[in-house]
Amino acid sequence: AETILRTRFRHRFTVIEVGTRAPGALQRAAWMIAPHMVVMLRVLNIHSNAFRTLEEMAAEKARLLSRLGKRGVAILNADDPGVLAMRALCRGPVRTFGLAPGCFVTASEVAARWPRRLSFRASCGDESAWVETNLVGQHMVYAALGALTAAVFCGVPLAKAAACFKIG
Repeated sequence: AETILRTRFRHRFTVIEVGTRAPGALQRAAWMIAPHMVVMLRVLNIHSNAFRTLEEMAAEKARLLSRLGKRGVAILNADDPGVLAMRALCRGPVRTFGLAPGCFVTASEVAARWPRRLSFRASCGDESAWVETNLVGQHMVYAALGALTAAVFCGVPLAKAAACFKIG
């Protein structure tokens, strides 16, 4: 709620991370936030014991998509079957990301061997860019790809979006 209250009309974008620990929480969040874009990374049940199965967790997470209208954009991880299945619930544009070919934004040459930080080659259409992050672990590639996909969809060139990951 604090993030929403601090958002002003001069802000072009507001990024809000939403999580859940109880059934119904994401439906309430979706109505409060009224998102124009939802980036869905993974369906995992690691922070809560309120959901007995991954299917229940996926159904809860899919509630975030309920407020997206025909103009709302869903950015989905194509490597996670639970996330990719949410495509059927979307009325507007859907963009996918992942390691598999055929995604809107893909990653290849992924490297994250300790103590080095995550790096990979991102590709979107005919463009490609090397991405160096300060993130630790190969599993973080999905968060980075989700962010890149959102940026590219919003008109940021892939190379410019990729350059934003390396800070310091």
